[in-house]
Amino acid sequence: MEERGVNYIELRMLDLDPWSMAGIRLNTLYFLRIMASYFIMAPRLDEEAVCETITRANQLNEAVAVERPTEPTKYAPTALAFLERLELFASQLQLGPEYLEALEDMTDRVNRPDLTPSGQMARFIKDGSLTEFGLRRALRYQKSALQSLATFKGFENMTTPLSAEGLKKNLFRGSYEPSGLIQ
Repeated sequence: MEERGVNYIELRMLDLDPWSMAGIRLNTLYFLRIMASYFIMAPRLDEEAVCETITRANQLNEAVAVERPTEPTKYAPTALAFLERLELFASQLQLGPEYLEALEDMTDRVNRPDLTPSGQMARFIKDGSLTEFGLRRALRYQKSALQSLATFKGFENMTTPLSAEGLKKNLFRGSYEPSGLIQ
């Protein structure tokens, strides 16, 4: 790894967020960016500690996964302490307010489990299933996606692909002329 670096990182603790059409919210991406930066800047672990740390992380992940989604995790104090370290780190790097808001959002989730995706989804369980909820969300996102696939005006009957210049001319025909702005 020292010679070739890292080619791939898999974040297995993330599930798709059913309240986001893209499957993940921007605040979550900001949070992941802060966390990844924090760990990149942290002192590296001794080789002996790596396997032990991964094993412990997997155990914690399993323990949290079986907790009730509407009740506070027993690891809340640890999570809040870590979020405070991340907030200090973000402040020291002078990251923008969007990063601090992402950390505030995660802190709110630790303090109020009903704000987590799992906590929110618990309200929609019917007969031990989320099938009805999942189908409603899927149909909503499908409808939205199909509506956004409308062809731009002027391109409905195109049979051959346009060059970049041809695309620019057809797309901005009459509404935007870059050369006309500079005199």
